[in-house]
Amino acid sequence: MNLQSLRKRVRNLGLKNVVISLGEPHDPKLPADSVDIAVLVHMYHEIKQPYALLYNLVPALKPEARVGIVDAFAPTSQHGTPPNLLRCELAAVGYREINFDRLIRQ
Repeated sequence: MNLQSLRKRVRNLGLKNVVISLGEPHDPKLPADSVDIAVLVHMYHEIKQPYALLYNLVPALKPEARVGIVDAFAPTSQHGTPPNLLRCELAAVGYREINFDRLIRQ
């Protein structure tokens, strides 16, 4: 899906609290203090520079913001993110784990 299609979808759904912006692989380029929650769904394993992305996300986060990461419980070579790798990368940039839930397929 390209940005134009995404903007159209957001408009058609009437979402007033969604802003589409184009970032870079290492920098989301979001305005300072503009994010309440960032949710990365099944894409963390694709990030080429996770430390840079996580570091550059920090200024955009409001004081009580949360970052949620949903990814497969698998090696990165199998399109997943091992929890210990994720914890290491998040901690290295200064994030603090609040909760970890393993989702189970039914």
